[in-house]
Amino acid sequence: MLAFAWHPKGCAREDGPYDRDGSERSELWEAEKILAPIGTDLWYRFDMFIDDSITPTTGRFVIGQWKQTNSPKDAPVLAQRFNGRAFTVSLEQDNADPDRDPKNVLCRVFIASQETAPVEPGFGSPHTLVKPAQVFSLMKTETLSIGHDTDDLAHGTTPLSLPGLTGCARGLLVTRFNSLPDPFGKWTTMVYHLRLVSDQTGLIEIWADGKKISKTEGIVGFKPFLAKESQYFKFGSYRNHAEFATVTRLDHYVRSEQKADVDPDGTLAPP
Repeated sequence: MLAFAWHPKGCAREDGPYDRDGSERSELWEAEKILAPIGTDLWYRFDMFIDDSITPTTGRFVIGQWKQTNSPKDAPVLAQRFNGRAFTVSLEQDNADPDRDPKNVLCRVFIASQETAPVEPGFGSPHTLVKPAQVFSLMKTETLSIGHDTDDLAHGTTPLSLPGLTGCARGLLVTRFNSLPDPFGKWTTMVYHLRLVSDQTGLIEIWADGKKISKTEGIVGFKPFLAKESQYFKFGSYRNHAEFATVTRLDHYVRSEQKADVDPDGTLAPP
């Protein structure tokens, strides 16, 4: 826990006082002195407890984000989302669709999802779940206006294309192996292998409770991609207003450039 510091909007920053901004946010951020340069090949392991109080009608609920410093979009490169009591993982990249509305500067791609989710955002029709062990060259996903996450309630309700069609996503290959587990009211062990770069060498691998969930290759992150930028992880609740309290727990957090440090016996992140 010494690697973390209170640092987000609406919370006590590590270098200053608490600033109230109206957000319902309670997060721990990695301290600035230990941030890794953007593009560093990193492994993360942590155990998380997600409160069982989240309901199927709950709107935006983000717990765990990876961000790029000085991002022109102020959006997470990668995020764990629990909207509507469905665990999903999304990445975001620049919206490269030449026919886009100029205000739609972000492209969100859902790369993993809980199998029991009533809607699987990011693939196919909004009423059809995509099964594991499928490969997608993603060419279209939802678009987001600048000022990210202003309204997550509508996300995942629009039909999205399969390979062969055009859209905002560019240069991504996603392989799905398993669905994400149900994380509510229990502990879940997550492992992430990340290389966050906005060219074809980007990589995101996800494991949950010892099962490989997905592998994403290609463009991850935003341009301009500057060597002086860093990447950072933050964990905790960030939500739309809700009339109930939520408890989120974090344990066994490890970040390393070596897989052996996060999975010494090879059981948490098998090939």
